[in-house]
Amino acid sequence: MAQIEPMVFSQNMSSTKKTRIIRLDFEQDSENERQERIYDGLIIFHRERIVRTLIHFATLGNNEVHINFDRSAFSCGIGSPTSVLFNIVKRIIENDTRLVGVKYNVLDDTKFIVRFWW
Repeated sequence: MAQIEPMVFSQNMSSTKKTRIIRLDFEQDSENERQERIYDGLIIFHRERIVRTLIHFATLGNNEVHINFDRSAFSCGIGSPTSVLFNIVKRIIENDTRLVGVKYNVLDDTKFIVRFWW
């Protein structure tokens, strides 16, 4: 029977663990990338409406507006519809310098409304 040197065996185990860790990291990265693609698509779809509505009402002198959303548009398997909508609004507000100072709250009721105020 062939003798396996302890050092070689431990090196093989070490490389197997690294491969496994790398594979798990890759799977996690692809899941994160999938979620980011979904968020990016939803942001592209809703950004114009949100920004246009906020600017319109601000120029009319209002300091608050409510926007209704379709709950089913945010049921996409990356979290609850409320948390997905909250994250989308957060990203839109944070990335548009025209919306500095705008606050928001997702009202999780039957109409699925976001309240914006400034």
